[in-house]
Amino acid sequence: MLAGDFARKLKKLNRNLNIYCVSDVEWRHAGIFHVVRGEFTEICGIDKNIVPEHSIFAPNGSHVKGGWRRALKILINKGLVNRSKAEKLFRTRLHYKTPRKRKRTVNIQSNMFRR
Repeated sequence: MLAGDFARKLKKLNRNLNIYCVSDVEWRHAGIFHVVRGEFTEICGIDKNIVPEHSIFAPNGSHVKGGWRRALKILINKGLVNRSKAEKLFRTRLHYKTPRKRKRTVNIQSNMFRR
């Protein structure tokens, strides 16, 4: 998907999301920014030309390009995008579970008087 198409879809999900290139240096990636009252908050990096569906990794495991699925998951986890609207707009299912807070229970009796 072209970065322009991805940016238009993001605008439909949240009008405060924009893709900006911080520098015109050829190797520098663009980023997704949340803009509120003139304040720019960088969310994640994205390629400025073509945004693949899935992230691309080098043979050694390092991250080369972030995919649009990764970007959507980050935006959903931050609460900037509605998951069901994103799935309809991108015509896909985002199969993942959002992290839930675990209830921590401590058994005081078993830890007490232990030698």
